[in-house]
Amino acid sequence: SFPVMNKDDRLPPKEVVIAIKAGGTQLAVAKSSVTDKGVVNLELGGAPLVAIYDESLDVVRVYLSQVSGETLEFTLQGGAILDGSGSTWNVEGQAVEGAIDGESLARINHFDVMWFAWSAIYPETDIIQ
Repeated sequence: SFPVMNKDDRLPPKEVVIAIKAGGTQLAVAKSSVTDKGVVNLELGGAPLVAIYDESLDVVRVYLSQVSGETLEFTLQGGAILDGSGSTWNVEGQAVEGAIDGESLARINHFDVMWFAWSAIYPETDIIQ
């Protein structure tokens, strides 16, 4: 064990978060929240994002949730990832069925990190639990 320099009690110190940076803004999303819900719609610096849990690899993937300038809102229904148009998406951010079949979402850089480490570097980070 090692000492924690900065204590931010918004999350337990060793909670794993999905860390995202964009346009001078930082966001920490509790990984457990995404693994529980499957799909979480987010916003960072004015950009609409979606975090999708890929159960087969036990990873969270993050995408810009826009296609041709249109913002999409994603839901998980019966194990399927759907957007507002009813199109079906896979965990790779590709529409596989429906009105916008064949479209892809742009990947957003992110990484898994323990909360104490992220909050020490970015104490002003926004958080989604």
